[in-house]
Amino acid sequence: MTTQQSTMVLPPKTDNPTQTLEDRRFYTALSGADYLKLEQECLQRNTKPYNLTKIVLTLFIKGDLVNLNELPDDAAIKIRAFLQQKQQARGELQIKEIEGG
Repeated sequence: MTTQQSTMVLPPKTDNPTQTLEDRRFYTALSGADYLKLEQECLQRNTKPYNLTKIVLTLFIKGDLVNLNELPDDAAIKIRAFLQQKQQARGELQIKEIEGG
């Protein structure tokens, strides 16, 4: 008997989001500023905050979400540089390190 594993993947960002913020009944412990960032990320990925949070937490629990602070320095530096370049190209904010992470 074979078992199928469902793979959780972040939805890709799009330059033409179609979702609106109609359904905003998602409660979280995020600060207002961070919740706004969550909503913006969801708009870019055409998903809702609940779905994006579910995907990220599932990836974290399964060990598929990489914490840059746990990587060797050379790998973390290359990944940060790549992400910063990608964000700059899209006109987004710079990566910010999470304190205590």
